[in-house]
Amino acid sequence: MFCPECDAEYREGITECVDCEVPLVPERPSHDAEPMVAIRRTSDAALLPVLKSVLAAAEIPFDVQGDEASGLFPFGPTAMVPDGRRFGGVIRVPESRAEEAKALLDSATNEGED
Repeated sequence: MFCPECDAEYREGITECVDCEVPLVPERPSHDAEPMVAIRRTSDAALLPVLKSVLAAAEIPFDVQGDEASGLFPFGPTAMVPDGRRFGGVIRVPESRAEEAKALLDSATNEGED
């Protein structure tokens, strides 16, 4: 089962996307879409739902790489793997909406302000 909005995959028996609150479909949606680009990385488990809700409210399609593993590693926002990278998710949006999405997320998190 797949969400037609965010493309998340769910196991059989689940009927609605918990993030988008839309009915799931049996086939992965075909997004003859433009490339997705990374706009934000976070390992903050409390911030990720906020960022996702900002994008969803603006109806900007997105996916989060690494989100599915966030519950497997209870190390907190500063946890790192041996090569120095942090655990966490990478938020990606369609290339044409990247600047808009970055601005929304910066505004929501007060980044870029002095």
